[in-house]
Amino acid sequence: YDCAPAMIKQARLRVPGATFEVGDLRRLLRPPTAPGWGAITCWYGLVYLAPSELPAAVAGLARVLAPGGLLLVAMHAGDDVRHESELAGVEVDMELVLHDPAQVRAAVEAAGLVVEEWYVRGARPGEYPTDRLYVLARRPA
Repeated sequence: YDCAPAMIKQARLRVPGATFEVGDLRRLLRPPTAPGWGAITCWYGLVYLAPSELPAAVAGLARVLAPGGLLLVAMHAGDDVRHESELAGVEVDMELVLHDPAQVRAAVEAAGLVVEEWYVRGARPGEYPTDRLYVLARRPA
């Protein structure tokens, strides 16, 4: 799932055998033939949500995980909102929300997930100048 049709188009071009759909991570559904997803990756998908929306969004992701399923989240870490007009040489008009790592971990745990691993790293040369947060969590079996 991705909320941007252009990203879904790119995904379909790169992996033609897979299924990709335009959708909102806050309304993610279970797969039609299984009790839940075995794994969900949310790679920078939460940077568009306000901190107040984070607990409900993470709870929604946890809800559709199968027992024992994994959630892997990556995001920009911090405590501010930045307006961007250009990213990677492309003209954009977006608000980039940096999330506090402690609040993210609290939201993951409040959603009933067990944090397996998490870490924060600094920006690498050529990357957007923020810290990055990575969280790997599991839904109990």
